[in-house]
Amino acid sequence: MLNPAHRFAVIVLAAGLSTRLPGEPKLLKPWRGRPLMAHSLDTVLGVSPAQIITVVNETTASMCDTLDGTSVERVPIDDPSQGMGASLAAGIRALRSDIDAVFIALADMPCISADTYARLSRTFNPGAGITIVRPRFNGQWGHPVLFGRIHFGELSKLSGDTGARSILDKHTARMVVQDVDDPGSLIDFDCEADFQNQPGRESGGRVEEPEGRYLP
Repeated sequence: MLNPAHRFAVIVLAAGLSTRLPGEPKLLKPWRGRPLMAHSLDTVLGVSPAQIITVVNETTASMCDTLDGTSVERVPIDDPSQGMGASLAAGIRALRSDIDAVFIALADMPCISADTYARLSRTFNPGAGITIVRPRFNGQWGHPVLFGRIHFGELSKLSGDTGARSILDKHTARMVVQDVDDPGSLIDFDCEADFQNQPGRESGGRVEEPEGRYLP
């Protein structure tokens, strides 16, 4: 359960071009009987944030058609080649005015546990100056990263593939690293082998470099 003291949102970035995996769109590729992206959205829906936004391209928007009747909002990106920074900024600009903090999540990371979201939400404490919470598993930076409202203005101005790394570097005094017991916070799907190995939260999968792709 997310910390009820604050109103949290989740932005799921799903507008990438998936150039490293030829053929059918990666996020719509079946894994464990369902499109990859569906697993990521299931977890987000399960933690019941105050707002859920998916930033989508023309292809991944079709996945969201199956979510009619849920609380998931869609933000379309006309030109996915603008980069992940631009997608992140578009999601931030769609946040409601009552949101206190936002998790930035990647749609190709379906193994993150609901407990990781809950732990990060409990660490977030703007009254104590903690406005960024970053997960870490086995010494490696994980996903998602939680940003407080004070950072929304900067996040909304990102462009291209610059990502949020500059914001983290600028506000280290406001950031807390939260250790999590969640290998899924490192597992992403980028190539055919990732699907064939069918990693779960406990084992397998290719892990991210410590910086993460949306924090270059």
